Amino acid sequence: MTVVAKGEGELTASVDEGASPLVLEALGDYAGVAQDSLDHTPDQQERTRLEARLEQIATLQAQLHNATGTTHLTGPEELVAGAVKAAASIATHDLDTRVCSLTTSKAPLSARGQADLRARGTRLTACLETLIACEGSRHRG
Repeated sequence: MTVVAKGEGELTASVDEGASPLVLEALGDYAGVAQDSLDHTPDQQERTRLEARLEQIATLQAQLHNATGTTHLTGPEELVAGAVKAAASIATHDLDTRVCSLTTSKAPLSARGQADLRARGTRLTACLETLIACEGSRHRG
């Protein structure tokens, strides 16, 4: 993933096929929180704000669903940057969990295990590079 453009409160990030599931997971988490808040707020102004946020999230999710290859994810800066941060966090946790599980195993890491570890590392690196690009773009604006 890399940031390819920014302007007028929007951010466009290029999300590769391998990182797309992590960004979708982050957006799904955001949607769940917004929906839960919407379900529990009686304030009409807050309901309107949350409904708009859910619509923005759905738009971002639609950009990534069933996409192949690299997809341009464009939306509100805070939402796109937040999803990238969350995806990096998910990728970090995923790799950390896998590495920690290796500490309890005495058996050597198989070729398949090595490939899995490399793939997780590659996803994490892609997420971190996008996070750095997002933050750099946000600070220039």
